Amino acid sequence: MEEAFWAARQGDALLHTSFLADVLGAVLEVAANVVIDALIVGTTSLLAASVGITMGCTAVVLTGFVAGVAMVYTGVTDTVSEVCSDLANMLFPPQIEGYILTGSGDTWINSKPAARAAATAASRQDIEAQEAQAK
Repeated sequence: MEEAFWAARQGDALLHTSFLADVLGAVLEVAANVVIDALIVGTTSLLAASVGITMGCTAVVLTGFVAGVAMVYTGVTDTVSEVCSDLANMLFPPQIEGYILTGSGDTWINSKPAARAAATAASRQDIEAQEAQAK
């Protein structure tokens, strides 16, 4: 089942992953993909050698390319990426960086005002004026 995305509401926390979690997740993902690809290429080379076929450099590269494409189309890369991100976030959990201060005056989500999407950051005076206008 796909991950559910919840609507943002006034007072909800803003979570951000840590820099260390992002770096660790990327390193783990690259390492996992290298190991998987190396296992596939190594197994293919062993099978080819067992039947008396030698694999030149081009065949090894082609095998790695085909393995990578197959991993993308079967969804293995997405699974590896998700597992690596989850592990990194477990070691370096996301932190609350702030809370949504303003919400709609006439749109409610689970008894809380719906958060407003803004292209620019409002000044404190603008926020106070919007809150006063909404009341």
